[in-house]
Amino acid sequence: MLSSGSSAQVAAWRFLNQATMGPTAAEVNWVATNGIEAWLTKQFGYTQPTVTYADRYRLRNGSTDWLRFMTFAWWELALGSVDQLRQRVVNALIEILVISMRDDTVGFRPIMAAGYMDVLARNAFGNFRELIEAVCKAPAMGAYLSHLGNQPPVPGRRIPDQNFSRELIQLFTIGLVKLNMDGTPVIDANGRPVSSTKATDIPVLSNVFTGWALDDDPAISSNPLDALRWYGDLGENRGNLRHLKPMKGYVNFHSTQAKMEAQLGFAPNSATLLDKPFAMGASPQASLTTALDIIFQHQNVAPFVARQMIQRMVTSNPTPAYVQRVATAFKAANWDMKALIRAILTDTEARSASVAAGTTYGKLREPLMRVTHLLRAHGVTAAYPSETDDVARGQPALNLNQSPIFASSVFNFFSPTYRFVGGKMSQQGKVSPEMQIATEASVVAYINAVYDIVANGMIDEFNNRSGSLNFTEELAAASSVSSLVAVINRKLFGGSMSSGLISHITSACSAATTNLDRVRTGVFLAAVSPEYLVQK
Repeated sequence: MLSSGSSAQVAAWRFLNQATMGPTAAEVNWVATNGIEAWLTKQFGYTQPTVTYADRYRLRNGSTDWLRFMTFAWWELALGSVDQLRQRVVNALIEILVISMRDDTVGFRPIMAAGYMDVLARNAFGNFRELIEAVCKAPAMGAYLSHLGNQPPVPGRRIPDQNFSRELIQLFTIGLVKLNMDGTPVIDANGRPVSSTKATDIPVLSNVFTGWALDDDPAISSNPLDALRWYGDLGENRGNLRHLKPMKGYVNFHSTQAKMEAQLGFAPNSATLLDKPFAMGASPQASLTTALDIIFQHQNVAPFVARQMIQRMVTSNPTPAYVQRVATAFKAANWDMKALIRAILTDTEARSASVAAGTTYGKLREPLMRVTHLLRAHGVTAAYPSETDDVARGQPALNLNQSPIFASSVFNFFSPTYRFVGGKMSQQGKVSPEMQIATEASVVAYINAVYDIVANGMIDEFNNRSGSLNFTEELAAASSVSSLVAVINRKLFGGSMSSGLISHITSACSAATTNLDRVRTGVFLAAVSPEYLVQK
């Protein structure tokens, strides 16, 4: 049972709302008693994932490589893992370093997605530079952004695929324009933002990502080119292992300095990358190391990553001062993820109740986070809904414009710079990223989904149900409407429900004829209320 009302309880709940996939009574009480720093230390103590996505996927997979089992793995880890901080960070990272099972190459091989999520999980408390290198080598990323099997240039016939090189710079590490340490754009003498790259940077980098492919198995073929072409059959064990291992660099298919210079018209030994001298290495790994060393010297990395991680965990519109404090701590710690996470979650702007009271502070909670919070608050540690958000299938729990690892593109479900035109936030020059997927259909679908979850739990495409909410505490209090509403307030709002919302829910619950209907009415109305949808 969640202890009631104290400022320590409210503060603990608010912190866990930012740091986990949803607060639970036990965690709130623990943080209120022991403090935020002790909780962070405990979470960082889980040096490796307590359970891996690949393990959970394989446990249910059997002989068929079904995407739905990867979805099940996500829900199990999001709801039941004790390393909740890691899960929250991983779900922030997958919306920045995006792959998607909506893409058939990955969707038909969900073990690739499992391996990729494990890459994020293993590195979530590690070093961002090492994380990015692991992302570069991940088979899922190679398949998704098409540098798996990328070959060197041939004059007049072929140039290397630039897809991954472009997104590595523009979406994953640096962005489109130069940034100050506080995340604001650098402005030139004409008042325009300064570009972060030159026209040759992405083509140069694309040469680095040639010759990378699934780790070779000589038993497959004597033709080395097969290493660049072969993905592995669905459900085939040897293929699955290749989908989990980092890609291997094949020297015979890797570009050279001469080939790159001929492609791009550089004079000998004059190539640059991000204004730094650049030379291809003798191996794919050597070229990659040099390229990443240059990327991580760029002034943008710290503020670019800091701002997006703040957006995913705390607030959509962090002040420049907040971004600068986090970016400074991140860079000073040589890209240590623990330093980044601690700086984000312990900053005054994250913890101050008075700051949180500001009208533009906070963020619209993502649909999946609303559902995981509702389930975790009511004792659900595993749930098995449908695999996608396909409205036509009538799967209410996922008709939300958001499904696990199922972004519509490499640009995620929504843009970090999205502004809801005509909205009050936009009128004040503020962004509201999650509003990009808040369509008329998804808003209604969320209401229907909550109604179904409150009444019946989750449902999959075969009409199997799971994840029923535990209403033991609510039912024990239901004979008194005020006591019931107090329980709902503590579980879903940390005791911060407004007097107006308390009044509305009290009135609706009073009209219910049975205790169970009273409980369901109260929880339903709370979970679809605007106050619940906004993280402050």
